Amino acid sequence: MTSQRNKPGQGSVYQRKDGYFVAQVHIGQDDNGKAKYARRTFKTEGEALQWRDQALVEYRQGIFVIPSTVTFGEWLDIWLEQYVKPNVRPKTWESYEYITRLHLKPKLGNVKVQALQTTQLQKLLNEKRQSGLSTRTVELILTTARTALKQAIHDELISKNIADHVRKPKPSPKQISIFTVDQMKEFMFVTEEDRLWIAFKLLLGTGMRVGGVACFEVGRY
Repeated sequence: MTSQRNKPGQGSVYQRKDGYFVAQVHIGQDDNGKAKYARRTFKTEGEALQWRDQALVEYRQGIFVIPSTVTFGEWLDIWLEQYVKPNVRPKTWESYEYITRLHLKPKLGNVKVQALQTTQLQKLLNEKRQSGLSTRTVELILTTARTALKQAIHDELISKNIADHVRKPKPSPKQISIFTVDQMKEFMFVTEEDRLWIAFKLLLGTGMRVGGVACFEVGRY
């Protein structure tokens, strides 16, 4: 395939000697006035052409980002060190670092930040919630990812924040334990000498709410 690498302001695709296809887009000039290109390598010509065409559309719309091999884990380290640590209290930084190290990097750290998908982060949050992790911690994981990716947009590393489309997992319903008859008898026996024994008996015998028992106790004394 004929190379068109020297046409400024356009994109081109050419085949290397090893058979792979290179797609590139002219993105301006460097400090020395030489043409700058964004490039990606593909196994097939069709994939290369598709990327070139999409890149040109994004470039003209002003949302194109230069391909990068930076992983999500690497970006999180950069974000923590360069943007978080100098600007927040130590406790806040420790919280972000803890969430990053324990929850985000083990599962998603090796994914290229430009390839990270909403479904991957959604799956992680769902798994964390199903494992018994508190709702508050799951929300912190999402907040940390969203904030880090927001900075990545400002740094022109990515064009959109995939965390904006993640749904927070619903809190698990609280399980209520109910005394059996034998447990109630044992409880009443153990608390027989307690000054609130009458209140306990009323509570267990009628199902009255705690607030009602409290009113009863105020009137009793």
